[in-house]
Amino acid sequence: MHQAIEFIKNKGILGFALYDFANSAYILIFNAFLFPIFLREHVFRGDPKSDFYWGLSLSISIVIALLLSPFVGYIADRISRKLLMSCIVAGVSGGILTLSLGDSSAPFYYLGVFVFTNSLYVISLTLYDSYLPHVGRSQDEMPTVSAFAWGLGYMGGVLCLGLVLLVQGGSADPSKEGFIATTLFYTVFSAISLTLLPRQTTQRNSVGLWKTARVFVTKNILILLISFWLINEAIDIIIYFTSLYAKETLHLGTETIGAFLIITQILAFPGTWLIGNLAAKRGQGKILKITLLLWILVVIWLVLSRTLTHFFLLALLTSLVIGSSQALMRSVFSSQFPKRVSGFSFGIYSIASRVTALFGPLIFGTISAVTGSQRIAMLAVIPFLLLGWFTFSRFQKSEPEQI
Repeated sequence: MHQAIEFIKNKGILGFALYDFANSAYILIFNAFLFPIFLREHVFRGDPKSDFYWGLSLSISIVIALLLSPFVGYIADRISRKLLMSCIVAGVSGGILTLSLGDSSAPFYYLGVFVFTNSLYVISLTLYDSYLPHVGRSQDEMPTVSAFAWGLGYMGGVLCLGLVLLVQGGSADPSKEGFIATTLFYTVFSAISLTLLPRQTTQRNSVGLWKTARVFVTKNILILLISFWLINEAIDIIIYFTSLYAKETLHLGTETIGAFLIITQILAFPGTWLIGNLAAKRGQGKILKITLLLWILVVIWLVLSRTLTHFFLLALLTSLVIGSSQALMRSVFSSQFPKRVSGFSFGIYSIASRVTALFGPLIFGTISAVTGSQRIAMLAVIPFLLLGWFTFSRFQKSEPEQI
């Protein structure tokens, strides 16, 4: 608790954590919960291909973001990181406001706006992640800073969901009023975050793009990137489809699903903080591999769930890993490169961590459509987790690569 208070007092760390606080509102409402349900029930009106359209739109937006992220990160290392991030965040705010006010009677135009918005959102995460080595005061502090920010993010998701329910009069059915409230929440806290984040104080990168990129073409770094790709593939499938799974397969109401998400998000803060502190004491790699085994248990439990009680017990286990695995991956990767190329390095990291939305959701949507069973589709997560665990076991931690 004392360390958490110290982080809050630190302007840079607080600014870093507040963007996680803000963007969790976006990912909860527009990626994980209300917006996918809105698309299925109001835009595509129960079309059996709606899972496929949702997965395809996510995949297209990620392709665009992945093509641009390394170059945007490289530019951020050479000019003003804060100015560039401010422009992209403004674009995200404009995009979700358009979704909130736009005409949903034109399904594919509506999805086009989402693709544009989600692409900018993913790029904003690249720039945000690149701040981690600039706000962490030491390599040993990196896991706890990353976990603190990720955990605080879940509290932002809870507060935003509470705001959405308030403006919707207590109803958990998706509405444009709820989307507007999310837009305001994201915009306000992103602005506060950008105000607190530090200006670039380390030496700017003056090395050419090709020479900067060559440091990533090593066996060790490639192993790390492949392992993170596999792990994130599994996690993203769970995040993007659990709400739809609960509604269609477990036949739970929207209010019940919302309660599940609130419980998970509230417990995720102390859960992520606990795992982050364990990683700082016992080693990031060892604790990360333990969280992957816990993820496998989450998937098995989800597939076997039949009752409401089963589903809510799942929240207790999920809260330990929903943010901690990704926070630890971000910290491990950050320790491998010097600060002056953090933008470009996290642009490459974005390929490993976000390309998952290119394949994972599409795989789930396709299996679900072909077999007619979301339970079978959810089982596709386990091979990704096992392969990710095996590949990460081959990674050897080293000193930051020099450029």
